[in-house]
Amino acid sequence: TEFYPSISNQVILFPLLEKELTKKEYDLLLPNVSQTFIIENNDNSSKITECKPNELFNLIESINNVYTY
Repeated sequence: TEFYPSISNQVILFPLLEKELTKKEYDLLLPNVSQTFIIENNDNSSKITECKPNELFNLIESINNVYTY
């Protein structure tokens, strides 16, 4: 709420997970999240995968090369 004190009814965020948005921060937003997608970039293409909002971080952990710690 400090970073986004007042935002519209529909917002799209493209954070680098665990860098620009941690799981703890995401959990605070989760009650207001209706859809989540993962953009997976490979050498010659990108793939967009929809996932359930409460499974986002679990799915990311299962995908290789999405982010590093």
